[in-house]
Amino acid sequence: MGQNISATLNPNNDPVIWLTGRSPCVESSPRFPFDDKPDEISDQGLWDRFGKGVDQHLPKLNPYLKPILILDVFAVICIFILFATTSSNWVGVALIPVFILFFVGMSINIEKNKAVDKSIEDLCGQYNVEFVKIGFSPVYRTMHTGLCKPKGARPTRMIVFRPASRV
Repeated sequence: MGQNISATLNPNNDPVIWLTGRSPCVESSPRFPFDDKPDEISDQGLWDRFGKGVDQHLPKLNPYLKPILILDVFAVICIFILFATTSSNWVGVALIPVFILFFVGMSINIEKNKAVDKSIEDLCGQYNVEFVKIGFSPVYRTMHTGLCKPKGARPTRMIVFRPASRV
């Protein structure tokens, strides 16, 4: 990819929590990292309330990812079995609907994720007043969450806690 995602989404190196994208695997149902509270955030009660609020939205990410992958793998296996047992040259054409199904399913999944991202962004706005009292402003940042992304890129979601003095 050629660039550090953390530096792109958090150029001032502010306190941050990663929701997705830090692990090399795609998280189908991420959880809020309660144990990763930045040392600069002193109010444990606020942190717990905020985390519970974010955590209510995270299981809604990637709702169709597993079924899409399972159905597509099953379809490809069936087509290869058909290809191996048939002498027709048209069996490869059967892969076209599988690819269409995959991209339509992923597009629907990404649209659902956009709604979740908006909910988390709104939640950061709701908690902003409370965080400003302790000197921070939570900002939800995302990268590579759409259908098209650079090769090897992972969808990344993080909450950056900018100092209130820079807001």
